[in-house]
Amino acid sequence: MFIDVRRNFFIQDAMRECSKKKFDPKKVIKVTYVGEEAVDYGGLRREFWQLLVQKGCQHYCVGGDSGVTFIQNTAALQKFELKFLGMYTAMSIIQGGIGFPVLHPGVYSYIWSGVYVGAVICDDGIMQSSFRELVKKLRKCEDDTSVREVFSETEHLDILCETGYRKPINCLTIGDVSEIVEIIKSHCIKVSIPEINQFAEGLASLGVLDLIKEYPDIMKDFFVDNQRRLTAAIFREIFQVKYCNKDSPRRQTEEATYIMFVDFIEKCEEKEICANVSDISSGVEKSQREYVTLEDILLFCTGTTKVPPDGFYTKPTICFSDDLLATASTCDLILRIPTAFYDNSEKFEEMFVWSLKGHIGFGRV
Repeated sequence: MFIDVRRNFFIQDAMRECSKKKFDPKKVIKVTYVGEEAVDYGGLRREFWQLLVQKGCQHYCVGGDSGVTFIQNTAALQKFELKFLGMYTAMSIIQGGIGFPVLHPGVYSYIWSGVYVGAVICDDGIMQSSFRELVKKLRKCEDDTSVREVFSETEHLDILCETGYRKPINCLTIGDVSEIVEIIKSHCIKVSIPEINQFAEGLASLGVLDLIKEYPDIMKDFFVDNQRRLTAAIFREIFQVKYCNKDSPRRQTEEATYIMFVDFIEKCEEKEICANVSDISSGVEKSQREYVTLEDILLFCTGTTKVPPDGFYTKPTICFSDDLLATASTCDLILRIPTAFYDNSEKFEEMFVWSLKGHIGFGRV
């Protein structure tokens, strides 16, 4: 099943495709990025699942490092966009993608159990910033008067009323703080229950919701960040290295090049490698400095910044070339490293940074 999307209108195009009568979530997708020359043999699809998470969060979610929940979005509900997002997520899981691994544990808990419990959310993990700020102020209260002063602010009083809490403000005491905080934590999930339910409806399209309910711990990695950060050591475990024959005169050069690469990824892990990149978000092109990360390298090689919970369909491979830039096949999961700079670490780093940051889009890597 073919899907055509524009990178700058990814969500709009993805939702348009999903709303077509011919759309069948049981079929494997083949992705075309409009304006780019590439044929999808798996790499473009893998990047599609990556962009689905990134762009889906930007359009439909709110939260922070501890995870996200869905924002109240009546327009999206009416267009069944959260259902479509759930369908795509189910397809991602079935087709070897990463799922939607950004949800707050409390949201995932509700999806599989049907119960929303504030106790599973720490204070800093409250997704809505206004709710989080209110809880912080309540935690600092030392007496009855300071509690009542918190709710003298209209914004905080509106949140309390929104939760359904009805005790008069002038009767609040320091002893009420714990109860109010737990109600606010539960409410931060409850406010988006319609959106979560529609997302779960989409998950049900391929039986993924049933799997979640039956095996919640196993399926959790597809929906909640496991906090296992990519390191140079993990990166080396992911990839296998393909050298030429031991008797070949090129063998020592390839081995030296690999040592250069190991040093490079270790520096990336320690945030010692930077690149100048162009930012055109304001409409005016500006140059800014960015760290080169291990996720950048993994994306360059595989089309995704995260290893799918089920792993890649084949082990990614590092091999060597006579080119002057690093290249990659995201479909075959191959990274080709030039041997031209095996004895010059500075030029090797410049080459790799340019390979990663100087070329965006398939057909140009």
